[in-house]
Amino acid sequence: LLILGLPALISTVTFASGYLIDIIISLSAALLLLFCVLIGRGNKINRVGGVIMLLSLCGYLTYLFLSA
Repeated sequence: LLILGLPALISTVTFASGYLIDIIISLSAALLLLFCVLIGRGNKINRVGGVIMLLSLCGYLTYLFLSA
């Protein structure tokens, strides 16, 4: 946690607005992973959760490929 925290204390850290969509997708993926773990039994991702995560990854990679 100190990797970005310590330099931010010393000087300002600029933020490129181009990374905003990636941050939103990363947070969405983390919430989706939490949801998939919670619907599984015994804190495991079941087959449905795995398919949802795999389709999400394919959608994100398609987005990256088409936006480049």
